[in-house]
Amino acid sequence: MISLSDPQFQNKAIIIQIMGTWCPNCMDETKFLSNWYNTEAPSDVAIIGLNYERNMDTAYVNPAIRRLQSRFAIKYPILFAGNSDRAEVVKTLPMLDRIAGFPTTIYIDKHGKVKEIHTGFNGPATGKLYLEYQTAFKELIESLRK
Repeated sequence: MISLSDPQFQNKAIIIQIMGTWCPNCMDETKFLSNWYNTEAPSDVAIIGLNYERNMDTAYVNPAIRRLQSRFAIKYPILFAGNSDRAEVVKTLPMLDRIAGFPTTIYIDKHGKVKEIHTGFNGPATGKLYLEYQTAFKELIESLRK
């Protein structure tokens, strides 16, 4: 169990990635976030992955998360958060009134305020949109750190 009130998250901007190992767009976002985190992320930014699955059997889920972590060299925590049914996701994140889809990313500034919630991901296949996303992401991260 981890909490945003844990010492390792104090005075940090936090990205919460709502994803599933079954979601292709989530894999694109995971690749981007892991590469960024491993090579560029400032020390005052943390990422937490919340993994929601269609198959709730931990004999399936735990190896799937380990494969994901290995595949993308993920150095931030990925937590099994529950069932991928959108109504179930909202139950685990009561501050949200709905979840529009996967992936959904919550951006929290270093003061603990949610600054943006973004659904979807403009991955590499979107060309110019992916380049624009990368620029907007870096600008958003800088604003979260202030």
